[in-house]
Amino acid sequence: MLRFQFPSFAENRGPGFWLRPANLISNRTFLRMDNSNEWRYTYGQPDRPDRSKSFSELLDLAKPISNGFKFIILGDTGEGDRSQYSLLPLLNYLKPDFMVIIGDLANPAGRVSKENNRDRDDYLAGFFEPYSKFNIPIWSVPGNHEYYSPGQGKEYYDTFCTRKYARRWEEYGLRFVPQPGTYWELKDQNVPFAVIGIDTGKSGKLDGLKLPWKTWPPDHQQYKWLEERLTFADRDEKAVIVLMHIPALRKQKKDCFVRLAKLHKIIASHRCVSHVICGHEHNFELYTSRTFADFMEKEFKFPHAASDSAVYVINGGGGSGLHSTVFKSKKYPTEKLFPTPDQWKDYANRSMKTIANLGMDRTLIGRLAAIIKKDALADGDIFRYLSFVLVDVQKKKGNKDLEFKVNPVWMKDLKELFPHLHEGKIDITDKNPPVNEDYIKKECIQDEI
Repeated sequence: MLRFQFPSFAENRGPGFWLRPANLISNRTFLRMDNSNEWRYTYGQPDRPDRSKSFSELLDLAKPISNGFKFIILGDTGEGDRSQYSLLPLLNYLKPDFMVIIGDLANPAGRVSKENNRDRDDYLAGFFEPYSKFNIPIWSVPGNHEYYSPGQGKEYYDTFCTRKYARRWEEYGLRFVPQPGTYWELKDQNVPFAVIGIDTGKSGKLDGLKLPWKTWPPDHQQYKWLEERLTFADRDEKAVIVLMHIPALRKQKKDCFVRLAKLHKIIASHRCVSHVICGHEHNFELYTSRTFADFMEKEFKFPHAASDSAVYVINGGGGSGLHSTVFKSKKYPTEKLFPTPDQWKDYANRSMKTIANLGMDRTLIGRLAAIIKKDALADGDIFRYLSFVLVDVQKKKGNKDLEFKVNPVWMKDLKELFPHLHEGKIDITDKNPPVNEDYIKKECIQDEI
């Protein structure tokens, strides 16, 4: 029998993550206002006004950018449990030059402990320990959970944008390259595309909000910066991959709780944007450029040609408990879903048995979850149906120029990575895992999008 050896976890990690009272209390959103459009500018000034750095700063000095590189985009990783760790064999096999996590990397509430107490330190349990000794840079954008912290997101800024925790990066074997801020750009003169990371804040209200008793201003500064960066990309004829945590299109419909109309209009008004990749929803949803153009016209009264539109991707399968792909709405159909509705039902049934065996379904929280958010009852911490995106930058055949491919990577079952092994023990943190390469190339790496 094939067995997997996982490291020990913090006490509030594992099956039923969101059914554990300590996690829910830390994660509480009630009685917390969202002033993240203002908070992000109180943390500190970017080290460069344009918030732009070169890809070469993230690459090993011994690897010229002209030889190409590859990186991985992960979403919603930070539960620090077996499902997050179970992606390590794929990540270690692919050996990316760097990674980007698009939010919710320090669940439940982006806390940092002065005593390095992993039970109270979400960055330690959900970020540093799982990716320990990867020896590569990891950039990110903040998700909503990073803004639930006592410092209202300052812990995120200090971790990724200042040298306050540089020793922690070194201790856990990660190469620290500070980000220019909570939103940023990666580009290079010799690379045919740029990557732009957007900070969608605590609840996706970059457009601001006006109520009878209070007005929350829009983030004019971030919008102005984004418009400038995309205008330069149009001029330079570079493609752009836009990364952000909270989407406006998910579950085949518009998310009515976000205020991101202007953000999406800016994105849609620039032909350079080839991909919009979001997290927040814990699954993989692919919407074609035609569907995204239809969405923009119907929801935001912003008509533009499908040929000028971006592919819109939900990429939140990086290790947190999966969300259902059985959608009531069919208004904006997906091109691809992972897991499929049938796979989701199989996953949910197995997970709910795990939750039931632990007695978590009979608690008050479990009973409320069964009524309000059934997905929480399906977080059995099972290592199935996880996903991320691989961006591979290579030389063109017969040419010194570079080209890039964007491929989803799907893992149906951790055990399937080792079809040639039937017994024994595999260390899940092995930097050179004994995976079956042919299986990964044929079954895990999906067609280019």
